[in-house]
Amino acid sequence: MTVPKFMSAVQLVGHGSFDKLVYSEAVPVPIATPGEVLIRVRAAGLNNTDINTRIGWYSSQSTTSTGEATTSGLSPTDGDWAGAGLTFPRIQGADVCGEIVSVGAGVAESRLGQRVIVQSCLRSLQQGAFTPWLGSERDGGFAQFVLAPSADSYHVKTDLSDAELAAVPCAFATAENLVNRARVSAGESVLITGASGNVGIAAIQLARRRGAHVTAIAAPGKFDELRSAGAARCIARGSALAEALGEGTIDVVIDVVGGSQWHELLDVLKPRGRYAVHRTRRDQTDCRQTLSLARHRCCAIGVSLEETCRKNCAHPAGHLRCAFYSPISHPRQAGQGIDLDAFLDQRLGVVGLGAAVDAALFGFVVVLFSGFIGEFVTDIFGGLF
Repeated sequence: MTVPKFMSAVQLVGHGSFDKLVYSEAVPVPIATPGEVLIRVRAAGLNNTDINTRIGWYSSQSTTSTGEATTSGLSPTDGDWAGAGLTFPRIQGADVCGEIVSVGAGVAESRLGQRVIVQSCLRSLQQGAFTPWLGSERDGGFAQFVLAPSADSYHVKTDLSDAELAAVPCAFATAENLVNRARVSAGESVLITGASGNVGIAAIQLARRRGAHVTAIAAPGKFDELRSAGAARCIARGSALAEALGEGTIDVVIDVVGGSQWHELLDVLKPRGRYAVHRTRRDQTDCRQTLSLARHRCCAIGVSLEETCRKNCAHPAGHLRCAFYSPISHPRQAGQGIDLDAFLDQRLGVVGLGAAVDAALFGFVVVLFSGFIGEFVTDIFGGLF
């Protein structure tokens, strides 16, 4: 096709409400540079991350819920996913399905005409801990055309519609990492919180494809959709879980909420069950609660949390954001605690957990992630214990 000089796009001109979104039909069409492809957008998905970026909720200045952040009047300099600050105007849109219409130097011309979806986190451009996101650090899919690295643009052959494919990158990548890291397998019982959201519905389908028996937590009005997605059982949000399911009955918890039912979720886990969490809210998960993991001898896996692509993990004292807890085979002596602030500062250059955790009962390892979804440092402690 002949690529025009200008395109229609919705540009974000600053952090805030809908008034910061400006439609224009005079945005220059970008030109593919070496290693890039120009994609004609056929469909683009709208994610929470697009909303959170628009309102500046990822900023270290934001300490409220997303609803409150919309009206907070913040103009943060670190309101993007990576914490470096957005360049305005910015075209958002992290999820894209489209057709390659132009290629830059070094990209095979055979890619022209390919139907592709783009990996939202542009891993090919990762530099150290910094990974740019489509629609955040780079212009995204809320436009007629979008540039993306060829290495992050995947050729797909499927009967799925463009709109269906545009729903895949963020949600299914996150859900797949949760399900995969939790080692969900056939015959296991899996409990999924926040099941009616995009990540939750994806997790239901992916767990079911592995042969797991899925129980979904959501509002009753969503039960029919969740059953059609593969949930064998649905429980109303806010229900007493131990009463509904029984203690020690669940092999794997996929927690897409990170909310106030933290302890209840642990109560229904079987001994040595796995707890995979997608995110935690700023005001709800105290580090001291993680002692429960040791007492339950459970493994918790943090995936794609709020600060995943930050340059560091500093956060308000006492609030867990992003950690991987796993039982270890050699418990520490009774009464010996771990000063996590001092320990992590010395070993990782990461501060802010703000709690001295007593690991006397069973002991556990704390492992902080590195990079984007599913990228964990799993052996940093060596022979410490």
